[in-house]
Amino acid sequence: MMPRVAESDLGPIATEIVYEDDHVRVWTHHLAPGEAGPPHRHEHDYVIVDVAGDRIAAEPLPGTSGEHDEYVEAPVKRGRSYFLRAGGVERAVNVGTTPYRTVIVELKHD
Repeated sequence: MMPRVAESDLGPIATEIVYEDDHVRVWTHHLAPGEAGPPHRHEHDYVIVDVAGDRIAAEPLPGTSGEHDEYVEAPVKRGRSYFLRAGGVERAVNVGTTPYRTVIVELKHD
């Protein structure tokens, strides 16, 4: 399990912002097998679209709340999309054997 992390130690939710306007922010995310992204907070509801990989995990920060407040692991299904609510602090971990790639679309609220 991930140790406690201060708010000031939180990082970006993904690798790179590729588009942003007043309504959405689009990220790409790349993780090598065994690699973990930085702990981060999802400030907006978002959609994840699987692009490549075989298995991914979300590891929540202890003491935070969100839609998923427990460790969760799932297969990567190319082209599949998932809607998730804002909240909580977590990090993505590529627990698979192939490079993980995804697109994340944050839905900014008016």
